[in-house]
Amino acid sequence: MKTRTPILFILSAFLMALLLGCTQEPSTPTLAGKPTVTPAGSEALGRAVFAIADEAADLGAVSKIKLTVDSIRVHAQGRDWITLTSTPQTFDLLELKAKGVAQLLADAQLPPGSYDQIELNVSKITVVDAQGEHEAKLPSNKLQLKGDLTVEAGATSTAHFDFLADQSIHKTGDGLYIFAPVIHLETRTRANAQVQANKEVRISGGSSKTDAQLGMDAEGNVDAGIRIVPDAVLNISASGKVMQTKGQALT
Repeated sequence: MKTRTPILFILSAFLMALLLGCTQEPSTPTLAGKPTVTPAGSEALGRAVFAIADEAADLGAVSKIKLTVDSIRVHAQGRDWITLTSTPQTFDLLELKAKGVAQLLADAQLPPGSYDQIELNVSKITVVDAQGEHEAKLPSNKLQLKGDLTVEAGATSTAHFDFLADQSIHKTGDGLYIFAPVIHLETRTRANAQVQANKEVRISGGSSKTDAQLGMDAEGNVDAGIRIVPDAVLNISASGKVMQTKGQALT
């Protein structure tokens, strides 16, 4: 595919629970599967908001790209993973594109500090084209993205995930879809974020901390600058593993 397709995920860290005059009750993060201990004093927490969007141009025969996210976690530098949500949610990325919006994905509070990874557990990608509905194979369901996200009390931080669908979607010789995400990640500190009553999220301002392109190879590894090349020869084994027999992952 030649059309460059951005799909956006946004993480915002807030201290205040009041946005646009509407109070929303954030979910309670868990640390390694257990509820986190809330430090004394509201200044000890920041609010984390995730949103998903797609501002892509037309993908030709593809009319829907449905993404199911089962859970979202962040990794506290030098500590452990914090689960923000474990409720499965499905989004039609091209529908979000048509509306031109970013949709709320998760809302939680986080302790201030440095977070060096964000993990999306993507359980399913469904592609609808002129021939019907197809489930795309992911080399790995765990998308662990390295970046510098700093949460400050009383300030807003964001992590912006721009999925490049034209570099992410591939086909095997027998027409099966493979989705190996390529993402432009930008994190910001002291940004502005608004969550509206209809769960649309709008981000502005702030200073950039991380600005990098991250990709997944056929084995499910995720790192800066790698991706499956457009002319790669791919197939799916009987065990469901993505196999690449020609073309190397770019670095």
